[in-house]
Amino acid sequence: MTVKFKKWGNSVGMIVPKLIVTKYDIDIDKEYQLIEESGGFVIKEKPKSPTLDELLEGMSRTNRHREQIDNYVGKERFWEEEK
Repeated sequence: MTVKFKKWGNSVGMIVPKLIVTKYDIDIDKEYQLIEESGGFVIKEKPKSPTLDELLEGMSRTNRHREQIDNYVGKERFWEEEK
């Protein structure tokens, strides 16, 4: 199966046959990554970035990690009174 490349503004667009779009369930509203490989490239769906809510899911005041900073150099510890 072949594809065509066409000029699209300052870029180049690739025209993908409908058979490929259907077979691989390509969604025109999603972002895809173009990954270089030896002799060509692969197109993969871009992984979804987790939302802040997803990252913080299950976290509470009792199960959070302690700070890992040992060498404060400025006013990072703003919650402590200055001496």
